[in-house]
Amino acid sequence: MIVIHPLKVCYQDTPKLASTALFAWFYELLLDAPFEWQGNAIQAIFKGPQLAPAVENVSLAGFHKPDGYFSFAITRDPVVRLISAYRNRVVHHDELSSIRHPKLWRSRALRTRPRIDYFVEHLETYRSVDQSIAHHTEPMSSHIGAALGIYDHIYDITETTQLTDDLRQHWQAQGIHRKELLPGRRQDGGPKMSLGALSRRSLDKLHGFYKRDYDLFTRYSFDAVLSAWQAETAAIDPQIRITDLKVTALAKDHPAFDRVKLIEQPSLLDETGAVSRVAGIVIPKSGPPKGTIQIEDADGEVMPGWLPSPNVHRELPDHPHSSHAKFVIEGLRVSKLCPAVITWTDGSSRLELFRLGGK
Repeated sequence: MIVIHPLKVCYQDTPKLASTALFAWFYELLLDAPFEWQGNAIQAIFKGPQLAPAVENVSLAGFHKPDGYFSFAITRDPVVRLISAYRNRVVHHDELSSIRHPKLWRSRALRTRPRIDYFVEHLETYRSVDQSIAHHTEPMSSHIGAALGIYDHIYDITETTQLTDDLRQHWQAQGIHRKELLPGRRQDGGPKMSLGALSRRSLDKLHGFYKRDYDLFTRYSFDAVLSAWQAETAAIDPQIRITDLKVTALAKDHPAFDRVKLIEQPSLLDETGAVSRVAGIVIPKSGPPKGTIQIEDADGEVMPGWLPSPNVHRELPDHPHSSHAKFVIEGLRVSKLCPAVITWTDGSSRLELFRLGGK
């Protein structure tokens, strides 16, 4: 619990529940100056020694609210909060990229840059390999605790206007005068995403993972989430199946390459979109390599394997890249809405080489 003595406020923060915006707001009210972002998380400033003794970080186990103080926390539906964490931390901040987790990518044990259903399916493993992912997906009950009676009010995240009004009334009653400032929005980056982005299997998995939150914060109902999800996905045929695989070559005669082709024509293994082994040849023009292959499919980012290509080397013996020009991709999966894309990138630009889509 963060106790801010000059404001007579006790605030229990929780990731993905407006904590960054509220801490920035409290910082400006305390110091009468805007918070300057210099690589430091503002949460660490409030929980460290920088603002002591005006601000204390008190364990919930030993917390006793001082007389005249106002204590509060913020909550939201647990599944909706997970979606917010995914789009902000995984997509916007790229915290599960191959750059941040090269060993994970090279081992092919788990997808980097996972799609949301794959992320939910392997949520516990991703939490174990990335501290930030674990922090931002931790159940609310682990932060707020089960003793809800220590709070004067627990707000839903949509009730920030009521929160600011209540705080103004509290400060007025306590004779505390501060500038008229409003909390802004901070950690909200990422693509728009709603319940419809999840499969029913992912919903059920998250219901179990956040069961304690649903039991503790009874204003939220998984049945309501399920009804909203059904309304969003009503137009999608749940029996949709892939019956064929369409492979499109997009850079066959591109001037940047001496050769770009698939040498093993992939096929569907089953109706879930699993694809047989994909293999091909990519040879950039002579000279230093100016890029590499990237693959993304319905589950996330896939690392290719590179193998010797003796036949190609015999045809192009003087080419510096012809001896190991064969790429192999295992475990690819496509859907009608999400094809697999094999891309050549040099870090600043991307060129699609092949697209594999379900029909």
